[in-house]
Amino acid sequence: MPIIDKRVVRFNMRQIPANTLNNTGAEEFLGSKIPANPLTYPSQTHQWLPPLLAVYKVNWDSAVDKVHCKVGIGAIFRDWEGRVIACMRMCRPIHLDPYLVEAFGALQSAIMAVDIGLKHIYLEGDALNVINDINGNKESWGQTGLLVHDVQQVMKRFDSTTVNFIPRSCNNLAHCLAKDALNVVDILVNLEDVPSYITSLL
Repeated sequence: MPIIDKRVVRFNMRQIPANTLNNTGAEEFLGSKIPANPLTYPSQTHQWLPPLLAVYKVNWDSAVDKVHCKVGIGAIFRDWEGRVIACMRMCRPIHLDPYLVEAFGALQSAIMAVDIGLKHIYLEGDALNVINDINGNKESWGQTGLLVHDVQQVMKRFDSTTVNFIPRSCNNLAHCLAKDALNVVDILVNLEDVPSYITSLL
């Protein structure tokens, strides 16, 4: 059972009930399906930009602690006005190469977006190869290909999605959350709140 402490939610399981957060405005989205770009190139944008009306933006990043063989995943969920609706920090006692860590982070961030009831999202990260593979159609039955396939399957659960590359300068909040996640036991989720150490970066 999750333990609720003020505005912070700790989970001992991956799944989060979809009714933990009201999906304000998402069902009212009247636009057509957001097209996915099959091949993404580095953007020249150097600041975070809000998504379209009634769309939520999910920024994720990953961190690795090679000494203690664990990975940290950080994700921040914001609406079209830039308001933070959720933050996630997840730590797993596994050792993966950088590509697999980023793909794993994309997967967990997409699952979190489903769990809190979002319907229209932009998923953004600074791992260009991972972004291109998620947007691509290449099939692979290796560990890498299976993780990417899992991300693609989760993305089909949204009414509209797009997956974009952004430079690290636009992904600082997710990067800070990922590094701090290395100190978290299992998973820690903030709903409609942010950890104090990233407040000044908003």
